[in-house]
Amino acid sequence: MRPLLLLLLVAGVAAQSQLLNNAPDCAVKCVRNTSVTGCAATDNACLCASTAQGVLLQCALGACDDEDDRNDMQTLVGRVCAAVVRSFPEEPVVCRC
Repeated sequence: MRPLLLLLLVAGVAAQSQLLNNAPDCAVKCVRNTSVTGCAATDNACLCASTAQGVLLQCALGACDDEDDRNDMQTLVGRVCAAVVRSFPEEPVVCRC
């Protein structure tokens, strides 16, 4: 396998689990609970869709008593979802490889 392709695959897997792996303990059940968001815990694109993101944050903010945990979750969701948006360019990218 080409090194660049392997690097992209590894980066994709790491990004996919970012919400799940970095959520405060009190919010992990909200990320994992597919009945809450309708998304797989590793599907950041789905979790960052506006409706699912709102439901996820609502669940997490209700599950976390500590203000630092609530703030950390909001920051994490904002950072991960901003990366998801940047990873889908508006114009198709054509590789002339």
